[in-house]
Amino acid sequence: MAYALPVKYYNSFLLKKASSDLTSPYSAPFNWPGLPWNPAVSAYDGTALSPVYPTFPFGSGVTYGTGNQWYLEEARIKGGFNNTSVDFGVRAYAVEETNRQPNNQSSLIYSGILNNATGFNATNVFSIGENITKGFNPADGSIQKLHAMDTNVVVFQESKVNKILINKNTVYSGDQGAQETALIRVFGQIYPYVGAYGISKNPESFAIFGNRKYFADQNQGLVLRLSNDGFTPISSYGMRDYFRDTLATVSTNYRPVIVEQSLSLIVDGDGNITTPTVAGDVSCNFPLGSTILLNGIPVEDTKNGGNVYLNAITYSAPNTLFGFSEDNAQFWTPAPPLNATTVVTLGFETREIGRIFGAWDIHDNSYAISIQSNNGTTNYATLTYSESSRGWVSRHSYKPQFMDSMRDKFYSTNQGSIWQHYDNVTVNNRTNYYGVRYDASIEFVLNQNPSLTKNFLTLGYEGSNGWQADFFKSDFEGFDYEYYTTPVGGYIQNQDTTALILSNLKGRYEINTPANTGTSAVTPPFAYAGFARKENRYVANLINNSTAREGEVIFGSSMSGIKGYYSTVQLSTDDTTEPGGEKELFLVSSTFSVSSY
Repeated sequence: MAYALPVKYYNSFLLKKASSDLTSPYSAPFNWPGLPWNPAVSAYDGTALSPVYPTFPFGSGVTYGTGNQWYLEEARIKGGFNNTSVDFGVRAYAVEETNRQPNNQSSLIYSGILNNATGFNATNVFSIGENITKGFNPADGSIQKLHAMDTNVVVFQESKVNKILINKNTVYSGDQGAQETALIRVFGQIYPYVGAYGISKNPESFAIFGNRKYFADQNQGLVLRLSNDGFTPISSYGMRDYFRDTLATVSTNYRPVIVEQSLSLIVDGDGNITTPTVAGDVSCNFPLGSTILLNGIPVEDTKNGGNVYLNAITYSAPNTLFGFSEDNAQFWTPAPPLNATTVVTLGFETREIGRIFGAWDIHDNSYAISIQSNNGTTNYATLTYSESSRGWVSRHSYKPQFMDSMRDKFYSTNQGSIWQHYDNVTVNNRTNYYGVRYDASIEFVLNQNPSLTKNFLTLGYEGSNGWQADFFKSDFEGFDYEYYTTPVGGYIQNQDTTALILSNLKGRYEINTPANTGTSAVTPPFAYAGFARKENRYVANLINNSTAREGEVIFGSSMSGIKGYYSTVQLSTDDTTEPGGEKELFLVSSTFSVSSY
C-alpha cells in the first residue's frame, strides 16, 4: 500500500532577514522589518551590538536554526494555484519587456472603467495606446493630495495648487468668451491658482468646509485657506512668526521618541514577569511596536534573541495592561528575589516623523491643526482658527493622530482609540482628553496708557468661582551688568512678579483652625488667602514676590503692587473647585496708581 508522507511548508521556501552592524547614537535594535530605520543594531550609547534578527510577526515566525530568524514565503509567483514556481535558493522574479521603472510623481493617470451594473471591472487596465496621463510642472514637486470638487479635481503639489477639468474642456471664442465643452474623455485643461503655495509634504493637514479648503504649507511657514477669492494666509492673523518658527520644527526624518512610565513588575517563581499594569487608562501614551527599556536599558529577548517590544496594550478598569513579545525576557541584571514586586521605570521607544494634522471642527465651527514635531521630544501644538473671530482663538492639550467631524460631532483618535470632543453628557468632563484632565488657562496683557509707568495694585475678574492667577508680572526693566556676581560678568533682566494667587475656594481657610483649607474648611468663620468675593466679583491684592535687588528699601512680601509699563497675566482653572466643570470668565480688570509719566 502507498505511504503518505506529510511535507511541511509544501511549495514554499524560507527567507532570512539579516542585518548589518550600524553605529549611530540614533540607532536602536528595533523589531519591525521593513521600516526605514530597520535594521538597526547599535546600543543606545553608540557601541555596536551583534546583528539582530527581528521577530515577525509578534514572535510567531518560523523557528529554523536559532530563534525566529526565518520568514515563510510561497514559491508560486503572485500566489496563483497554477502559476510558475521558483526553486529553493532562487529569487522569484517576473519577466518584463523593459527594466525601466518610471516614477512620475507629478503626473496623473487613469485606468479603465468600473461598471457596477454589469460587473465589468477594468480598473487594473492602463492602455498604453491611449492618452491616459496628465503631467504637471515637476518643478513644483510631487503630487501630495487630490480633492474632487464638483466636476473638477484640485491637485495639491508641494509648492503649487492646480485645478484640472474632468470630462470637459474649455474653448475660447471672441464673441462668447470661454465655454466648457466635452471634447476629451477624462483630463481637461489645467488651471493653476495664483500664488506659489502648496501643501509641502503634509497632506494630512488638509481640511474642507463648504467651498473653503484649509492646509499648511510648511515650506513657506504658512497656514492657508483656499476659497473663491484665492489663497488667504490665515496664519498671518496675529500668528505669522509663531507658525513660521513652529512649522520649521517638523521633520520628515525618523527620530527617536521615548515615553517612560514608573510601574511595578512582579517576578514569579520561575523568574518570569507577569503582565505589568499601571493604574488608569494610559494606553494612548504608548505606541505598539515600541522597543522596551528597563531603567533606560533595552530589554533582551532571551528566547529568540534581539529585543523585547510592546505587542499589546488594553485597558481593563481600573488598570492598563501591557503585553510584551516575550515574557521570558532578560528584565533583570541581577535578578530580584522570586515572587517579589519591583518598582521600575519602563520605557517605550519608537521612531516618529513630524506630522501636521488638520480637520474641520464642525461643532466649534473652526479649523483645528496639530503641529507635531519630532525633534527628539514630544513637543506638539494643537490650535484652532475661528472664521467668525477671524483669528486663532484656542490652544488645546490633546495630541491627535487623526481628526474629523461627523454628524455635528468632532472626533479625534490616539493610539487606536476614538475620543468624542464636547461631550456634555458626562458630568464634569471639560478639558478631558483621552482620559487625562487638563487645566484651562488664558493669558493676556494689561496695557492701558502704554507710556505711563504704573503700579498695579489689585486684580479682579467677573465669572465663575474656580479661577486662579498663575502669575502677574511686569515688563522687563532692561539688561543690567552683573558686577556683583562671582565671577563678575553677564547680564540680567529684572521684572516685578507675584506669587500664585489662589482661587476663592482653594484659598479659603478657617480662622480658628488655619490648617483646614479648601474643601476641608467647613467651619466658619472663613478667611481667604487668594481671591475674595465682593459683590459677586472676585478680587485680590497684588503682593510683590520679586527677587530683592540692590538699592531697594522695601522688597519682597513687604511691598505691594507690580510696577511697570504693562503687565502679563495668566488665569487658569484650579484642581479644587469642581474639577472638569464649567468655568466662565467675562471680564478681568486691575486697579493701578500712577508711578511716573
